[in-house]
Amino acid sequence: MLVVSALVALKMCLLLAVAGRWGYHRDEAYYVVGGQRLALGYVDHPPMTPMLARWSNAVFWPSMAGFRLLPALVSSSLLVVAAATARELGGSGEAAVVAALAVLACPMLLSGGHWFQTIPFDQLLGSLAMLVWLHLLSGGSPVWWLLLGALVGLGLENKWTMLLVVGAAGLGTLFSGELRSGLVSPWLLLALLAALAVWGPNLLWQLRKGWPTVHFIRDNSRKARRDEGTSAFLWQQLGVLGVPLLVLVIVGLGWAWGEATWRPAVVGVLAALTVLAVLGSKPYYHGAFLPFLFAAGAVAADDWSSGSLIPLVAAIAVWGLAAVPFTLPLLSPRMAANFGIFAVNDQLAEELGWPEFVDQVAAVLRDLPEGERHQAKVMTRTYGEAAAIELLGPKRGIPPGTALSGHNSFAEWWPDWEPQGTVIAIRFDRTTLESFFEECERADHVRNDVGVKNEVAGATILICRGLKEAPTALREALRFTR
Repeated sequence: MLVVSALVALKMCLLLAVAGRWGYHRDEAYYVVGGQRLALGYVDHPPMTPMLARWSNAVFWPSMAGFRLLPALVSSSLLVVAAATARELGGSGEAAVVAALAVLACPMLLSGGHWFQTIPFDQLLGSLAMLVWLHLLSGGSPVWWLLLGALVGLGLENKWTMLLVVGAAGLGTLFSGELRSGLVSPWLLLALLAALAVWGPNLLWQLRKGWPTVHFIRDNSRKARRDEGTSAFLWQQLGVLGVPLLVLVIVGLGWAWGEATWRPAVVGVLAALTVLAVLGSKPYYHGAFLPFLFAAGAVAADDWSSGSLIPLVAAIAVWGLAAVPFTLPLLSPRMAANFGIFAVNDQLAEELGWPEFVDQVAAVLRDLPEGERHQAKVMTRTYGEAAAIELLGPKRGIPPGTALSGHNSFAEWWPDWEPQGTVIAIRFDRTTLESFFEECERADHVRNDVGVKNEVAGATILICRGLKEAPTALREALRFTR
C-alpha cells in the first residue's frame, strides 16, 4: 500500500497545485449560490453538494485551492477504492497498484477532482457502494447490506446517478444464486430502510414540489438522444478514458465474466452502461463503475502476464501524463488557447472571464439613471451568469438577489413580483424580449481579458424597460431545464 499511498499523494498535490490558477467554474458558482439558499432539494440535484460548497466557500474564501480541497481529497480517495477493489477481486499487490494508477491516469476521474461539483462525491460513494456489494457477492456477512444501504442513501442525497449502481447491483443480485437466496434477509430490509431514511428528506421535497428532478432528467434525456445519441456516448469514451484504459476495461470485463463469482457484476454493469449508451447520456455518468472495471483489468493483466507488468504500467503512465494539460488548467489561459486545449476540453474555458463579466454588469448598472438603479434587476439566460453575479457581485456593488434567471433552480428563486423596474438582460435575443418590454437597447457585449470563447463570451447585454406582462408570465416564458 506504500506505492498506492504515494499515488494518492501525487494526485492530491497535482489537484491542489492547479486549484487556484484560474477561477470558479460556472457550476461551482451555482452550487455555492444554491447552498446560500439551502433547501432539501433543487431542480437539478439533491442538497448535499450545495451544502458542502457553501461551507467550503465560507471557510476558505478567497482561496480557490482551499475551496477545492474537499473534492481533491474525495477524488484522490478513489485510488484507495480501486486498490481495495483489486484486492477484493483476489488480485495481488501489483494489481492493486495498477488499478490505482489507472484511476490517477483517467482524464475523467482526474478532472472530477478539480471542480467542486456533484461528480467527485458521486464517483466516490458509488464506487464504495460497488466495493461493498462485491464483498457481499464473495460471501461477505449480510451485515454489509446495512452499510450498502447507507452509502446508497447518501449517494442519492448527492446525485441520482447512484440509481445506476442500485440498478446494476439489483440486477446482478438476481443473477447471483447465493445473494438471490438472501433477498428475504432482514439485513436487506434494514438496508432499504437506511437508504430511505437518508434519502427521505429529498424525496419529500420532490413530492411537495411535483418531482422537478424527474422532469429535469426526462428533458435532458430527450435532448441528449436528439443532439448526441448512442454513437456520441461511445466515441466520447475515447476522450474520457483513452485507448490504454479502454483496453483495460474491456479486458477486465472479459476476465470478470470468466469468474463465476464476479459474473453477476458484469451483467449489472453492462446493463447500466447499455442504458447510458441508449439514452445518449453524458460520458462521465458511469464514473462510479470505473474503479471496479480498472481493478478487474489489473487483476486480469496480472493473472495473464507471463512476466512483468512494467509495459502496462508505462502505457498507462504515458497516457496519463499526455492527458494532464487537456484535463487541468496546467497552462496559462493564453497558452491553453494557442495549443487548442479548449477545443478538446471546453469546460476549462468555463473557469475564465467571470470577474470581468461581473465588472461589466456592475458598470452598466452604475450608468443607469439614479431613479432606475435601485430597482434594476439583471436577467440572464442561464444559471452560470446568474450565479456569477450573485457570488461575485456584492463586492462590486451589486446587491444580493439582483440576478434573475429561468434556468433550473434559479426559476424557483425568482420572486413572483420581480422585476419591478429596469432589467439588464444578458444572452437573450432582442426580438424575443421586445415582446415583453416596451423597449430594449443594446448596452454592451461580454468580453474577457484573454479572449477565450466560452458560453457567455460575446453575448449581448441589453437594457430593457417597461415590462408589458405580469412578472410571473415573464418568468414562466423563460423557464427551462438543462
